[in-house]
Amino acid sequence: MKVFITGASGFIGSNFLKTINHYKKIEHLYILIHKKNIPDIDFPHTFLTEDDLNHKQLKIHKTIHMAQDPEYRNFPAKANTIFDTNIRLTQQVLDFSYRNGVNQFIYLSSGSIYDFSHSPVSEISPLNIADYYSFSKYTSEQLIKFYEKYFRTTILRLFFPYGPNLKDKLLIKVLENIRQDNAIQVHTDGSFSFNPIHTEDINQIIYSNLESQESKILNVAGNENITFLDIVLKMAKIVGKDAIIERVPTASMTNMTADIAKLKNNFNFTKSLEIGLKDFIANN
Repeated sequence: MKVFITGASGFIGSNFLKTINHYKKIEHLYILIHKKNIPDIDFPHTFLTEDDLNHKQLKIHKTIHMAQDPEYRNFPAKANTIFDTNIRLTQQVLDFSYRNGVNQFIYLSSGSIYDFSHSPVSEISPLNIADYYSFSKYTSEQLIKFYEKYFRTTILRLFFPYGPNLKDKLLIKVLENIRQDNAIQVHTDGSFSFNPIHTEDINQIIYSNLESQESKILNVAGNENITFLDIVLKMAKIVGKDAIIERVPTASMTNMTADIAKLKNNFNFTKSLEIGLKDFIANN
């Protein structure tokens, strides 16, 4: 199996590459790179540039599109670069995949496209495209749907991924505040809940879907729901400090828990939240 991947230097992509040797059915990787971000990989591979996507003719079986702009929160200052990476590149990768005979296209989307809900959101729950980032993810999903008659498509909507080398995310900010003895704001009733997922399980979900025989959309989240307050306390205990909690009515209180019933039909989680958090803290 020959696989083309994007986003290899990002948080999800770099952790994915660390486990690539474990999946024996992949024989060669084609990796889209940027000049400043060339991954170090000990696996049969070929690096491709965006210019290569316009004219290269290769025999590729699968595409895993993981790339997203690292400035995705910085709207409107970085709107053009967010558009280029999160939308324009998706179309370019789709066209390249079509011209090179890909039979399956896996895309890493985001749970942020859903409307907030007090109950777990399923794949058919209402959407709420509330910011430019969620717009870019939703737009890419729509582009992908037009190609379903040419190859199978798998859209994985990620919720709160965490693991080694995490940057600029909720859990890394919590960890930094615990280590620096800073107060962590929690809503007055402490009820905000979610189900984070470790990158090791994300990797296995991607691998398991490389054999999928149908197009699908899947929520990708952890198997354990937890309140924000409880995860702060768990992390502080692992670090060996007392968390400084500041209860404020303006902190987030809306649940963002994913319904993962479809995912669990074909996948068994390997990383418990307790073990995952210990690994996360040790590697960040």
